[in-house]
Amino acid sequence: IVKNTIKKAQPDLLVLTGDNITSKADERLLNKFATFMDSFELPWALIYGNHDYVVKVPIEKQNEVYENAKYGLFKTGNVKDHNGNYYYNIERNNEVIYSLIFTDSKYDGFTIDHINWYEETINQITTSNNKIIPSILFSHIPPKGLAKAYETYLKDNSIGYGSMYEDLSLQKTDPGIYEKALELKSTKMFVYGHDHINTL
Repeated sequence: IVKNTIKKAQPDLLVLTGDNITSKADERLLNKFATFMDSFELPWALIYGNHDYVVKVPIEKQNEVYENAKYGLFKTGNVKDHNGNYYYNIERNNEVIYSLIFTDSKYDGFTIDHINWYEETINQITTSNNKIIPSILFSHIPPKGLAKAYETYLKDNSIGYGSMYEDLSLQKTDPGIYEKALELKSTKMFVYGHDHINTL
């Protein structure tokens, strides 16, 4: 399915939104997975899901394998007790036109360190380019603030599209990254993977 989808879509970039390997995966399968992703010869990025922290392979080893992948963009980052907080700028004609922000929601959600890192990252990108660059924020578990966006959508579904087949499974801790995103005016979209069958 994955191969056929990529062949049909012909993307420029692949992004995995967490729960990347199964609980029974060992180091051999982890390397096989990274090799599989590299086989498309496309840049690819990933974030961790809550299940990636309960597999046989330690998270430190996962970091190492993903950082050393030939086409991988993954970086461990420096947010305390979390892994995979980094960003990637998309350029056209040597000009940054979009930023992709990758964050690790781990088991429960974001911490104040995430908020600080996110704000510093957006401000750094803005300063480097002398303007606010639109961005997309990826996290496995949706931040609590997205419930507000969903409530707005229920009142006016012309502002979005997709379907809800299960309740939102939100982060248990969230110091306000959604509100910070509204303040900084860069992030235009939140992408998450924790909800299994929702498309909204």
